[in-house]
Amino acid sequence: MTSKMRSLYLEGYDHTIFDLTMQDRVQIQVHGNSVAGAILHGNSPTEIIETFTESIGRPPELPHWIISGAVVGMQGGTGTVRNTWDILKTYDVPISSFWLQDWVGQRETLVGSQLWWNWEVDTTRYKGWQQLVKDLNNQHIKVMSYCNPCLAPTDEKPNRRRNMFEEAKKLDILVKDKDGEPYMVPNTAFDVGMLDLTHPETAPWFKNILQEMVDDGVRGWMADFGEGLPVDATLYSGEDPIAAHNRYPELWAQINREFVDEWKSSCSGKQKEDPEEALVFFMRAGFRDSPKWAMLFWEGDQMVSWQANDGIKSAVVGLLSSGISGYALNHSDIGGYCAVNLPLIKYHRSEELLFRWMEFSAFTTVFRTHEGNKPSCNSQFYSNHKTLSHFARLAKVYKAWKFYRIQLVKEASEKGLPVCRHLFLHYPEDEYVQTLTYQQFLVGSEILVAPVLDKGKREAKDDSLTCGGQVKAKGEVLKEFFKARSKTLDVAYGEVHPRQARDTNGPGVVSNVVIEDDIDCTSGPKRRRGASSSKLPRQGIEFTDVIESRSGVTVVSEGVKPTEGKIEVGFVDLPFVGNVDNCRRFLSVGSLSLLRNMISLVRLTLANTLWFQVKSFDAASDYNIVMLPSLSAFIGNPRCPVLVVVSKVHLSDRRSSSCAPVMHRICIALKTIAGSEMMLLSADSITKDINLV
Repeated sequence: MTSKMRSLYLEGYDHTIFDLTMQDRVQIQVHGNSVAGAILHGNSPTEIIETFTESIGRPPELPHWIISGAVVGMQGGTGTVRNTWDILKTYDVPISSFWLQDWVGQRETLVGSQLWWNWEVDTTRYKGWQQLVKDLNNQHIKVMSYCNPCLAPTDEKPNRRRNMFEEAKKLDILVKDKDGEPYMVPNTAFDVGMLDLTHPETAPWFKNILQEMVDDGVRGWMADFGEGLPVDATLYSGEDPIAAHNRYPELWAQINREFVDEWKSSCSGKQKEDPEEALVFFMRAGFRDSPKWAMLFWEGDQMVSWQANDGIKSAVVGLLSSGISGYALNHSDIGGYCAVNLPLIKYHRSEELLFRWMEFSAFTTVFRTHEGNKPSCNSQFYSNHKTLSHFARLAKVYKAWKFYRIQLVKEASEKGLPVCRHLFLHYPEDEYVQTLTYQQFLVGSEILVAPVLDKGKREAKDDSLTCGGQVKAKGEVLKEFFKARSKTLDVAYGEVHPRQARDTNGPGVVSNVVIEDDIDCTSGPKRRRGASSSKLPRQGIEFTDVIESRSGVTVVSEGVKPTEGKIEVGFVDLPFVGNVDNCRRFLSVGSLSLLRNMISLVRLTLANTLWFQVKSFDAASDYNIVMLPSLSAFIGNPRCPVLVVVSKVHLSDRRSSSCAPVMHRICIALKTIAGSEMMLLSADSITKDINLV
């Protein structure tokens, strides 16, 4: 794709070299007898991507469970997982799943601890596997596992039930060498056989392996590799192994996707209807048509470093370039993967690198950790209180914009547009935007993220924001935006794209800005962050800011007409999203206890997301002025199940209100699952009688 809105893609699987180094041309060299492809033209980059993905295919919508919280990637066995789970509970980390790649067991090699590539659970390492999966699922946490299209001989594995390498060898479904023997592909400290995905017996055999895994309750897996077919291999289909090398990852994705679809169609009852029971797999290898088959991608194995060519910066570059190529749903291992621990060369994941990677990953499709190839050399999310606190905080940031992420995942399925976008997609005529690589990116069209990706830095290196086709200094943009109360904006954690930074490609209207001081979990001075607000038009729902407060992420929603009266300290005259603990700042102990009792009465847990409307008035009659518009906005908000309205009423004359007793009047509106009916509970902190309205 060029800045002149011209685009070309090639069909077929021949070895091809694209030379983009010349200023006046793009040279393409195809090692084949013919060339086939298509030339695309559109009015904008997004239009070209839509046309391109209409041809190659688009991913399905992801199950909501995998984009609802952190995917905790870890290893260690049943006891370690349960202990880590308990620790994460104390930090109130929103968890969508545990990804346990060592479910097959580990062995010690010259390289270190490595997995047994024999795709069955190791019942010694994961004793009580099915019970662990069940216990996690009962708390709405899924278990994800790992597999790839290679098999290792397991003659030395003591507790195996099946020797899948020998099974595949007897079925003659392994890739062969020039002598007709199984091609043993070197993989670090051991050799493996690769499944011949062109053989008609391979797919049914491997789908049975996936079925056994899912029967145990697993609901997702990493479908690793697929990029390593030897170019001198012999295949059942007889096709050129060089061209087959490019087709192999598509076939690998197709087998996994067919199993997902077949499993879903074979389900019945609740399992078929419940979206939380849906399966998902993610891959790193791909070719042109992979988005048609794969459900989700990740970017493979970056170094645990700050490098631009293979480190944290390259993870951003890969995220954005893949999005232009139709890979709409992508993410990276938080912290990177490849560590090096040689006498003269050492790459260890530092705590700072881990934090920076967490921060930018909180604004990608999936928020997933990985211990890396050498866990003991790396800082981990569970290393200490500081890392756990930062992990919890960024997991909450990630969770806070789930409502928008759902819209973007749907858009990816329908139009092929990526969740994370290079600014070029919406500002193609901005010459400065064309120079950007990893400095800034958009989440959808609404959120601009400028991550901190340099060692020792406390704010984004780039000091400008795109502004309506122009580039202005960060301070200038915000002075225009904030006018009399302008402030410098630290964009380390991302913010909603301001109106001045939009043109016709970036819909939305700004209505309000909120800035609060927060407490940083890292060392150093406090920073001031803010977020501009905008409407998200795709479903006609009005939302504004995503800001960070002392108690976590606060989402402020517009649509409620402000009324007169003093606003509680620390809050604006708009609703906010949080949990009961957020109320400690504006409710007395007695009133907070009353609120807890009311919530308990309607059988909600204290972790439920509640939508609060906080007001302070001198007159009791003004309570209704608050309640009616709040209910109106609440009914139209599909993501909030509970509305809590709290008003502060002085019981004596207004002239002496400073010393008068105060009553908190509380009303809870609870939606039914269908959202068509509501239950209203009302009480005040004086009588403490809870009434059904």
